[in-house]
Amino acid sequence: MSSPNPPPISSSNYKVISYDLYGTLIDWSSGIYPHLLPVLDSSTLPEDHPYRKPFSSPYPHPTSDLPKEHALISAFSTSEARTQDNNPTIAYEDVLRAAYIEIGQETGAVVSSDDVEAVVASSRTWPPFPDTVAAMRRLHETGRYKFIALSNNSRAGLAAVLSGPLKDVHFDRAYSAEEIGSYKGDKRNFEYLLKGVAELGSEVGEEWGKEVLLHVAHGVGSDHVPTESMGIRHVWVERGVDNWKGVDRIGMRSLSVVRDAEDLADRMIGG
Repeated sequence: MSSPNPPPISSSNYKVISYDLYGTLIDWSSGIYPHLLPVLDSSTLPEDHPYRKPFSSPYPHPTSDLPKEHALISAFSTSEARTQDNNPTIAYEDVLRAAYIEIGQETGAVVSSDDVEAVVASSRTWPPFPDTVAAMRRLHETGRYKFIALSNNSRAGLAAVLSGPLKDVHFDRAYSAEEIGSYKGDKRNFEYLLKGVAELGSEVGEEWGKEVLLHVAHGVGSDHVPTESMGIRHVWVERGVDNWKGVDRIGMRSLSVVRDAEDLADRMIGG
């Protein structure tokens, strides 16, 4: 699954690690899927429709031949991304509402306001992947790295995740899309991230730029496309599923690949 000649993940190269949350540290698919079942239950889709295929978390996946995203999960994430592109300043909670309603309309389902609000509320409690907390604590305990959370969530949503599912993980900075004024995929979010890196460097009397930053994410259009174009080293966390959706991964020269957060910690600590 690795790209040709990927840059080494060496502990000596980096001082700041920035993380996407949903899909990277938080098991977004397993968290949201139960809340999409009311759509299927009241939809007019035939029984053999791909959306009705049974879902099981793709992580961990034992082979290098990764499966594609579950069709319903993929459709929901595509709707989310389209909503974010068209409405870059609305809160993530409203993105979830819009995506849920759109999926309901596509499938001919009866969508209640209770169903919509249930998926919004669930976004603050989706669980971390089993390896996330222990792996990040191992990295933090080395004392080598500063951690930044870079999320498409709202301020309140991000705060809830950091004080809830990720309460045992230390972050030195945390930036939401609401704070920045745009959603990831937009270079402005990563320019904002680089300002945070510079601030962390100034706190120790050093000048830090993108050369000390490693960005870690599962999301492709949101994270890997912009970081590659900006020359920021980035790591795709597989999480057992191929989510590239036609984007050319092979041509990305600043990209490395890991299975999960534990694999990243092993390589950073041993690098």
